Amino acid sequence: MAISSNDGSDRIALPESGKMKDFFLPAVVEDLAERVAATGIAFDKAGFLAHVLPDLETLEYSGRLNLIVDGFDATIDADFEVLVEALQKALGPEPETEFGEFMFLPFLNLIPVRGLGDPVKGLQALMVMTRWFSAEFSVRPFLDADPMGALKTLSEAVHHPSPKVRRLASEGTRPRLPWGLRLKAFVNDPTPLLPVLSALYADPDAAVRRSVANSLNDITKDHPGKVLDLLGEWRDQGKLGEEFDGFARHAMRGLIKDGDERALLVLGYRRDLSLASATIELSANTASLGDSLTITVDVTLAGSEPAPAIIDYVVHHQRADGTLSPKVFKLTDRRLEPGVPLTLSKKHSLKPVTTRKYYAGLHEIELQVNGVRVAKQEFTLNV
Repeated sequence: MAISSNDGSDRIALPESGKMKDFFLPAVVEDLAERVAATGIAFDKAGFLAHVLPDLETLEYSGRLNLIVDGFDATIDADFEVLVEALQKALGPEPETEFGEFMFLPFLNLIPVRGLGDPVKGLQALMVMTRWFSAEFSVRPFLDADPMGALKTLSEAVHHPSPKVRRLASEGTRPRLPWGLRLKAFVNDPTPLLPVLSALYADPDAAVRRSVANSLNDITKDHPGKVLDLLGEWRDQGKLGEEFDGFARHAMRGLIKDGDERALLVLGYRRDLSLASATIELSANTASLGDSLTITVDVTLAGSEPAPAIIDYVVHHQRADGTLSPKVFKLTDRRLEPGVPLTLSKKHSLKPVTTRKYYAGLHEIELQVNGVRVAKQEFTLNV
């Protein structure tokens, strides 16, 4: 199994149990303690284990992580410089995996706990340690406390030979990193981030380029014009060649789902696409929680010239107050031939999920082509 952010960000393998809390089992805690003790730093290993292990398995993921960090903070007696040296020594050989090993996150999160008063040294430590596990979460307290000062230090990473370090400059500064501390200064004004993203968007490493696209997608939520202007400049530079469209699509995925006309035009899609017909049908007009509905759509292009089309469907879910909340789901991206019907079917699950609460009542499903909603059906959900 794997975890990923809800915006299509990078994926990390979960433990066999499928539960994030199992990144931090008692055996992992004991391993971390042994690593720290072996460095020779002033560390009360027995006190640490007594602090962490009794309550560890009663907690979920974030509770376990915080408990381990608190335990190290309480039982390591050393100044920050000595602590950094010991933690880096405790990491051992660099992992070969793309994003490192999750078990090292407590070491990384201890850096802002102890080093917020020495941001340059703290960030430089994380730029080393990010090669063992991505420090994108651990740098954010520094960026929150002093956005411009921390960004100046992190900007040094854009020229580092390791792609893991370069990626930290773009991923760690994302304004709306999922599960991470929101960087309000850069949500309000992302302009200071643009030189970092400009230095990395054509990076030779795919993970770095993907991170830049993720940051741009964050920025589109508040400043879409800035992203579209920047993408226009980068297209003209020609550094990404044929890969530009895929990069831009990932960077604008939120705008594309919303049918933003300018974003669609960047990729060659027209909102005013002429359709001879467009229909959507549901396998039933009544469903119960846990069921699946089969959605069938038919689209036929008018005119005499083929045209590219992004075909999605939009489910309008009932809210507690009786209003509807839309969510876009992908169907396909096709080149339509005039007069040739395209028929697509997909099963849409109505099983309970942790990210959505279902409410009984009338729901709507719409067909969307190049951001324009062109046909609609309704169904009643029984909960």
